[in-house]
Amino acid sequence: MAFYTIIGQPDCQLFAHAVYVAQYLSERMPNFKYRKILKSKLEWPDFVNDLNKKNKWFMVKSPIIWKEISGWGGKPYLLGGLSEFWDYCYCYYGFESWIAKKELEKLAHDNLTYFEENVYSMTHRTYNCLVTLMFDIDRLDFITYLIEELLQVSELAKGKGLFIHLYKEEYEVDDSNEFRELKSLEKYYNSLALYGNRPLVEIVRDDVASIRNSDVLIFSENFMRHANEDEEIWVKRCLIRIRDMADLINIYGKRELKVIFCNEGPICFMATCLIECCTVLNPANIVALTADKGLSIIEIVSRLTRVPVEKIGAPPVWGFIGFNQYVDETNIIFKANILKPYKRLLVDNKQWFRLKYIRSLPH
Repeated sequence: MAFYTIIGQPDCQLFAHAVYVAQYLSERMPNFKYRKILKSKLEWPDFVNDLNKKNKWFMVKSPIIWKEISGWGGKPYLLGGLSEFWDYCYCYYGFESWIAKKELEKLAHDNLTYFEENVYSMTHRTYNCLVTLMFDIDRLDFITYLIEELLQVSELAKGKGLFIHLYKEEYEVDDSNEFRELKSLEKYYNSLALYGNRPLVEIVRDDVASIRNSDVLIFSENFMRHANEDEEIWVKRCLIRIRDMADLINIYGKRELKVIFCNEGPICFMATCLIECCTVLNPANIVALTADKGLSIIEIVSRLTRVPVEKIGAPPVWGFIGFNQYVDETNIIFKANILKPYKRLLVDNKQWFRLKYIRSLPH
């Protein structure tokens, strides 16, 4: 699978045409993934100069297109400008594209409008980071704990601080006990006035508002299998939810949005579905948290090996969490001090040794 990056100026018609074709191909070819990056005319010279120095290229004009193999962040293979991209599409896919000049002007205008609106919202917003929590009402204790932890993250809390959206897919009636508890939670954190008159927490009831302008999306809705629920129906239920969320992100989400899955249920399956369905996000920005599945055996390993718990790392967890999983206790990392008396160049004879594998454990 190839991953394509298209960089250009927002008012460039050639860039608009390339993005239009890439979007068309991505909707019809599951193995075609792309992302677009917009740079203003002021940013363009320095950005292109740094890009050329890094990759030993000689590109000047918009757009600049390259591909990466197997995933984002790999070695970039330059395709070139728009004409080279057309040659590539024709050779590999037998695809040609013609768009009327007026349509190209409209596409470029739409790109420019989107870019200006995005710059305006980033310039005038009163917070550094918008975090959206998608949750079920029965996980309110978890949400409270998570908010407290987010406030401890210095990168999020510095400067203008963070802003937290609370979103539940289907609310009960407003006078329900659960909703009153949620409103009480919102009122409490906003009464702290951590950022002056600006609220810290806001309940959003619109799915579009939950996605728009969000920097981090934490998905913690409960998708455990229901009693007597057929596996096929269970998987379909999970898939439908993720497809709906992916459609919203594709339309309203920021390209830099980071999605964290920390829910109950087939967490790896749902993260994989989002990667497949969501064409605007970098797959590296979609993360499923599974390390906790291996924490339960650390105390047992500590007792058997006599290595303190605080020096033992979480073991690797393999498999599709939620369907099948394997906690690999034979490859646990722990920290140890080693003595190297003949290493004269060392200031101290003790060196912190970080990688040590437990190859076999008694069962």
